[in-house]
Amino acid sequence: MVKIEAKAVVIFEKGKLPEVLKEHTFTVDTDAIGEYQVVGESRGSPVNVSDLAQTGHAYKSQPTWTTELGGGRLAVLGNEGAFEIIAVGKGVTDFEVGDIVIPNRPSFGTWRSHIVETCEPGKHLPLRCVSSHKNPGLTAEQASTIRVNPSTAYDLVNDYIKDWDPNGNDWIIQSGGNSQVGKYLVQFAKLRNIKTISIIRHGKPDHDEIVKELKDLGATHVITDVEAASDKFKNEIVPSWVGSGAIRLATDCVGGDTFRTLSEYLTGDYMTDPRRPYLVTYGFVGSFDVNISGIDILSKGIIIAPYWLTSKTRLKREEAIHTLEEVSRLIIEGKIKHVPFVTHKYDAKVGWLNTYLMAIRDISKGKQVVTYK
Repeated sequence: MVKIEAKAVVIFEKGKLPEVLKEHTFTVDTDAIGEYQVVGESRGSPVNVSDLAQTGHAYKSQPTWTTELGGGRLAVLGNEGAFEIIAVGKGVTDFEVGDIVIPNRPSFGTWRSHIVETCEPGKHLPLRCVSSHKNPGLTAEQASTIRVNPSTAYDLVNDYIKDWDPNGNDWIIQSGGNSQVGKYLVQFAKLRNIKTISIIRHGKPDHDEIVKELKDLGATHVITDVEAASDKFKNEIVPSWVGSGAIRLATDCVGGDTFRTLSEYLTGDYMTDPRRPYLVTYGFVGSFDVNISGIDILSKGIIIAPYWLTSKTRLKREEAIHTLEEVSRLIIEGKIKHVPFVTHKYDAKVGWLNTYLMAIRDISKGKQVVTYK
């Protein structure tokens, strides 16, 4: 009999970070699993802003509450991650030991060392295999972050503007240029011959390194938020880059005045041009309040639209699966580079919860991923 002392970061109620986070221990017996159950061991689970938001009362996406892990009603945090199958029940046909799998639903609860899931043939599976011995695909490292940031970037490029100019005359301008989404977006845009302007924060000590990385990934131009807000860039520099082309899409994850700045760069004439520019928001790391000129909306015909991956996964499941498949294919084929992240390896002396707390502490420094082994 193989009994594993598994660990998870959980909440027992909504509350203030980090006090609301607790470490929970539960037992996984690989010899006592059901006929259609599988056991997975964590190979990487990221800390995303949306994970943290689920601990509060305002965020609409709820964690999954359960009593199956003992200790009463609780919710394991984490929406994204990769697991390696280490045991399967005798009736399981869709998975084998050694498969790398990712969650097939939002609010899965990935901040745990082990999972036990029922995978009955012919029914909706809670897991998706992304690599196996028979069909090698994504590495565990790639799989652990495939669902959120790369998928968001792919959808931003492909879900709103449907008639991109293949001759390279169309542009995207984005805030959060140095984010994981920003780094993937410039790559997807380049594949479609779309030029990009990535905005990063002014005053970063590693400014030159960031610019080089983004340009190596495919960004056409990289500017700071101070430059983007200046009249010189709005009226002279950026128009000289765009020429007779058009900035047809702006994507924002900052909010506040940045929202207005992006709208001012969009190209559009609601009187003469049927092509409507889009301003898409997918987050508010700066401010929940946004500022925009009504004149720009009207004269340019700007369409303001939201993007929320969780909503798409729930309401447009087949489209979300298509996105995941396309992103996976492009990474496997080497057409899209996997963007590195910061790894926090679990150490029993540090503890499971403390490892996640360190990742949470460093979240402003880039993508943070906790690995079990």
